[in-house]
Amino acid sequence: MECLQLSSAHILKKLNKNLFIDNEWHKSVTDETFPSINPTTEKAIAEVQSAGKEDVDLAVQAARDAFRLGSRWRRMDASDRGNLINRLVDLIQPDRVYLAVSIVSLCTLETLDNGKPYSMSYNVDLYNVDKVAFTGSTEVGKLIQQASGNTNLKRVTLELGGKSPNIVLADTDMDYAAETSHLEKIYDEFVERSAESARKRRFGNPFDLNVEQGPQVDEEQLQRILQLIDSGKQEGAELIARGARPNELPGYFVEPTVFAGVQDDMRIAREEIFGPVQ
Repeated sequence: MECLQLSSAHILKKLNKNLFIDNEWHKSVTDETFPSINPTTEKAIAEVQSAGKEDVDLAVQAARDAFRLGSRWRRMDASDRGNLINRLVDLIQPDRVYLAVSIVSLCTLETLDNGKPYSMSYNVDLYNVDKVAFTGSTEVGKLIQQASGNTNLKRVTLELGGKSPNIVLADTDMDYAAETSHLEKIYDEFVERSAESARKRRFGNPFDLNVEQGPQVDEEQLQRILQLIDSGKQEGAELIARGARPNELPGYFVEPTVFAGVQDDMRIAREEIFGPVQ
């Protein structure tokens, strides 16, 4: 089994757990921390500094100072900015494997999960913030839009949950289509191939290079997916393949799941699942 071998100790030794504000690392004003959870093992990776309103204020002010008319960054020639970006790329390249591991770890932080940053970081409520761009759930998007209207009518760009239907014709590469789409005339064959693909899909440790599917980001997202699977069964969809949490693994895993006979008014047809369900 080919697997990326980097010890947790090595990663944690290089991972800075403070807040990066105004080009420097800082502890939070309150020095409060929270655990970063590894979704593969459900165990804490590290305690990370927790940003509060005061820390966000400092970060926003640093950004406004950098953008201020006459500032060093505003006066810098575009070609010089490009040179700085290229230097950053050169610095990233030697540590690209480590950085990939770090990103996997950082994406489990609670500050990135399920809209939590917007209820805790106060970005939306700040008058000094001119625009918020958000990708995530419809529920959090509504809160952001409301908060924007209650402050300085800041510009908002929202990319929220939705469904992405595809049209697959009879002369397509069926194996490829079964990985991505839905059909009509060849529906039964497509469903069976999709189910076969789901049964064969390898899930587990995301650092194993043979694994095709890792865990969900946290317990909350895991439970939401399982609830949606249950709603599909209760509303009359036919469960063709898998559809449960595997007992043999720790972590926030959901088996690759395939439904058939899904109707447009069912929750699994209307809501974006953010999980391995088709």
